[in-house]
Amino acid sequence: MRASICTAAVLLSGVSGSGVLGQPSPAPLLFTELYTEPFGEAAVRETPLAMTPAAGGGETSATMPAVGLTFQRMSPDDFGEWHPTPQPKFSLTLTGAIDIEVTGGRRVRVGPGNILYPGDSIGKGHRNHPVGEVTRTSAQVLQEAPEACRDSQYCVGVADGGTVSVTRVSVDATGRMRATPFDRPSAEVSRVAGMRFLRMGEEEVARAPHARQYAIVLRGGGELTAGDGRVAFASGTVLVFEGEQGPEWTWRAADRLLLALFPLADPP
Repeated sequence: MRASICTAAVLLSGVSGSGVLGQPSPAPLLFTELYTEPFGEAAVRETPLAMTPAAGGGETSATMPAVGLTFQRMSPDDFGEWHPTPQPKFSLTLTGAIDIEVTGGRRVRVGPGNILYPGDSIGKGHRNHPVGEVTRTSAQVLQEAPEACRDSQYCVGVADGGTVSVTRVSVDATGRMRATPFDRPSAEVSRVAGMRFLRMGEEEVARAPHARQYAIVLRGGGELTAGDGRVAFASGTVLVFEGEQGPEWTWRAADRLLLALFPLADPP
């Protein structure tokens, strides 16, 4: 289970001290990683992920393995027992927060915009503690088919009766952009073909060709445009782009922006 995340982290080893045309390479993106030490005890560290200049603007990570995207809701009274993580995944917090406790009593707070990789797949594992009165909603990015996870109450994809607000973005035959909010069952799994992060600075603009994908705004806000259509977004916004073709999309960051992008393997 550790292979996928190690592959992502080792990308840094191939990054030199200078980027395009002699400019300094972008600072790495840090995420919270849980891992298992040699004696089976869980520990936590901040792990860097290499970022490089993106062709259309901003900075991008390499594409990492991902096969499924689903969402999880944890109410403030969800106190977890000690457990290892039963399936390789990333967890991206949209709202709310939890404290994660590892061996020795150390706790790390995971709140909105946090990127978590719970890689403690063996041993005692960790446990979660709720923070405040806001339900924690997170995107769960699966690195293996959800049906491969069995015999654990901590497998992702268990229906909790909740929904997540998603905005469907499409372009009609006349080239007009439409944005339609809808409530998506939180435990529904959308098949995806990888995941990457796009980071933009304040007032920066990035352009990208039309693609069928999910886009999750982890930090910051701004405006998405295509043709004469516009959609405002903020931290925690979930967008899904549909249709086989359309005009170029333009992301405009109002402040520092971090997006997680997931090409769709089949319609959501």
